Amino acid sequence: MRSAVPLSMLLIAFAAPAGAQQVQGPSPRPLSIEQALDLAERESETVGLARSDLAQARGERRRAKSAYFPQLTGSASYTRTLRSQFSALQGDSAGPSTPAPEECDPFVPRPGLPIDQRLDSLEAAVECASNADPFAGLGEDLPFGRENTYRLGLSFSQTLFTGGRVSGQTRAADANVRGAELGLTSAEAQLLLDVTAAYYDAALGDRLVAIAMATLKQADTTLSRRSSPGRWGTSRSSTSSAPG
Repeated sequence: MRSAVPLSMLLIAFAAPAGAQQVQGPSPRPLSIEQALDLAERESETVGLARSDLAQARGERRRAKSAYFPQLTGSASYTRTLRSQFSALQGDSAGPSTPAPEECDPFVPRPGLPIDQRLDSLEAAVECASNADPFAGLGEDLPFGRENTYRLGLSFSQTLFTGGRVSGQTRAADANVRGAELGLTSAEAQLLLDVTAAYYDAALGDRLVAIAMATLKQADTTLSRRSSPGRWGTSRSSTSSAPG
């Protein structure tokens, strides 16, 4: 039993240096419990996810409550027309070349002329009128078929009655926010418990190592004293010579 204690202490003492030689990492630095908690809270993925869920729940609540407010929507668009069904009315140069219709003089009846001339002038006026473009002068004034079209729109709406749908959505969003807040509180409490337990376990382990090192030193001192018989032999001879 006496030899087992120093052997176990030696194993404990040399286990840490052997592990330190295998793992190359940053040198450790002492941390207080407050610093350890702050570092763990910044680096914890669980707490980060809980905060993201809370932010999402609050956004959903704002969107649900937005139905109570008036909605104003604006729109703007631009259209460039290359060719349309009204291009012929506007004299489009891209189409096939057609002779421009002749301008017709207004028909003026002349009773003094012979009947043949009067019939000829009447037939010429009718033929010219039939060949003329009935939509001449209207192509540029039409509100549709233009080359460039701009559209601007503005709409306003206000929800007056939804049968409780908006209020129900708002209450559900409030419940989701409370659940997300509880989830964040639970994650932070679990992190506090885990970090505190790990911190004091590490402190306990460090204290046990210090105790083991002190025990090892004391055992080595006792062993060295027992392994030198000269000192004990001198004391025994001095006590035995006293009665003689």
